[in-house]
Amino acid sequence: MHTHFRIRGFTLVELLVAITLVIVLAALSFLGLSKWKSKAGAATSMIRVKSIGMLVMTYATEKGELPVWHDYNRGMYWWQLLIEDQEKPDLEQFHSPAHREFDEKNMANTISYGWNYPVIGRHKGDGGYRGDHVLRLSNFDYPEDTLVLADGPRDYCWGFIDPWNNKPDPERYEGKAAALFLDGAVRMLDTPREFTATSKWFKPVRPLLPR
Repeated sequence: MHTHFRIRGFTLVELLVAITLVIVLAALSFLGLSKWKSKAGAATSMIRVKSIGMLVMTYATEKGELPVWHDYNRGMYWWQLLIEDQEKPDLEQFHSPAHREFDEKNMANTISYGWNYPVIGRHKGDGGYRGDHVLRLSNFDYPEDTLVLADGPRDYCWGFIDPWNNKPDPERYEGKAAALFLDGAVRMLDTPREFTATSKWFKPVRPLLPR
């Protein structure tokens, strides 16, 4: 007695259903991976911002003043002031992981983090203003509510943030930006909601003197 097995092929409809299921599962996996990568990148950004905060505090303690966004007398930006005494500075600490435009060879235009110059200090030696905009830790009564820096714009940022033109990139971490405060704390702020002209983060304790 012989047993015959009949092998039936897939119909076109069944093949289309199978392909659709594969595509849907792949899309769900991709979305899950993207979210995981975003959260991991944001966590790393917070760690790097925290380490920058330690450099800021060290500078303020040793120099008796906070760094400024740009020291025109010496041709140095705030990040250069922070690492000036380091023999082999690690520029990667100024790179937010999801910021693809970052380039160590062009830091001024591509640094990941922006200095809050309206509040923390804009310049030394800028002839366009009547005086230097240099502040000290003692100028701030509420360091826990004083924003120092945060994840910045995508490109052409020149290393600063403000509530007008240089706001954090809202796509970097799903609408969030790692932010450093003057007490050393690091928090994730909502962008662009918290980066507006009326935001408390941009109220200076000592305004810039007129040009």
